[in-house]
Amino acid sequence: MAGSNNLVVDTNIILYAAVNNNAVAIELLAENNIFISDITEIELLGYHRLSEKELTILAEVLSNFTVVPISGKIKETAIQLRKSHALKTPDAIIAATAMELGYLLATADKKLHKIKNLKIIEFGAN
Repeated sequence: MAGSNNLVVDTNIILYAAVNNNAVAIELLAENNIFISDITEIELLGYHRLSEKELTILAEVLSNFTVVPISGKIKETAIQLRKSHALKTPDAIIAATAMELGYLLATADKKLHKIKNLKIIEFGAN
């Protein structure tokens, strides 16, 4: 990847880029080193409303990213985030992945903005 920033990217950003052709999301993904959680890959490729063409596009996009497995530390951080912020499991895992790597998280999910010690790039899908 051409960029020098390491970013963890939430599922919604990839959907905006790959499915909705959102120019800002596409630029964000193209100009940075992108890391995603295992759960993001599962959410994207398992999404039931995507056509075969959209799944093919997503698989191609995902091949350019580094998939981060859910480690013991990520799991423990996700558990604490679920308890303290009432997050859904996927959101907690994605946030924990960014926190454990020490990277910014690009997301449009407002719930994640409330987490202290989580550095966020706020994304609006406008």
